[in-house]
Amino acid sequence: MLNILNSNSNHRFHKCMPKEVHQIYDTLKLMEQQDDAKKVEAQAKKEEQNNSINTDTSKKDKLLDITA
Repeated sequence: MLNILNSNSNHRFHKCMPKEVHQIYDTLKLMEQQDDAKKVEAQAKKEEQNNSINTDTSKKDKLLDITA
């Protein structure tokens, strides 16, 4: 399973720890990276929504200025 997740199949393990421990560590690190990527995407989406709301508000303000 780790070979599917980790593209570097020639990964050398420390001799002081079993291979399985390193596989678990690598898997956890990969999961952490995926979580970080999801957080970044969510933040970007939130900023995009805020920008669109600000744009709509500024358009309304301009229309109100024109009619006044």
